[in-house]
Amino acid sequence: GGGTKMSVGVEFAHKLILERFPPESYNLYTFMFSDGDNLSSDTERTVAVTKAIADICNLFGYAEIGPDASSPAYYRGTTALKYLLEMNHPTFSGVTVAGAEGVQLAMQTWFKRRGRAVAG
Repeated sequence: GGGTKMSVGVEFAHKLILERFPPESYNLYTFMFSDGDNLSSDTERTVAVTKAIADICNLFGYAEIGPDASSPAYYRGTTALKYLLEMNHPTFSGVTVAGAEGVQLAMQTWFKRRGRAVAG
């Protein structure tokens, strides 16, 4: 058995934002890092809640840590990033990263403004 339901984590983040960081009082930037594994039965709920968060955020950055050659064959197929990008939401930005070194590059990508990284 086993399996991952991404919606559980995304729902928790949405609840936390609404309870502790009301969108009318904060500029919200949400970031999520994942291996992209999700049960197919959870896709619709994950997309719906991700969209709900993106609707109230200035930016929702999603980084998917890409599988490597040692990953099982079943894992190298469709991942969450594919269907989250299909939302085509203006505040959602999804990227694939290759391990820990890619995290900084993802953050730089999200905070670029007119070709220049935002600093301090």
